[in-house]
Amino acid sequence: MSPSFYRSSNCIILVFDVTSAKTFQSLDRWRTEALDSLGVDASTFPIVVVGNKTDLGDTREVTEQQAREWCAAHGNCPYFETVAVSKQGIEPLFAKVVAMSKPKDTEMTILPTSLAGAGGAMQLSAEDDIRRSMIVQEKQKSKDKCC
Repeated sequence: MSPSFYRSSNCIILVFDVTSAKTFQSLDRWRTEALDSLGVDASTFPIVVVGNKTDLGDTREVTEQQAREWCAAHGNCPYFETVAVSKQGIEPLFAKVVAMSKPKDTEMTILPTSLAGAGGAMQLSAEDDIRRSMIVQEKQKSKDKCC
């Protein structure tokens, strides 16, 4: 992927398909590429790992335990299991991502609502959401002070 894909990212979300060991084995490559492109320290930059397609348990090739062990070995990054097609597990995932990636003094009121794609690394830049959130907050403050 182009380094510009990662520009201004505030968090890395690594997504793999639990029914494909090959996608799980690619996590190291995606993590390294994203961190190198961003030029950030792996020990301080927020990374979240997502095992998707957990509804297909009968064809599962990667266990939750394997994924959690990978996360523990790579900085104890949070791990979520999702079913993107039905949005199962998506809201807690993005709530965590926003909490990890937002400036500490900014309250978020707008959350992304979908993964937009699965497999590999995906950009999540909270800048626009933070900007919109701040505008919403300012409008609310203006209404509270009015009349």
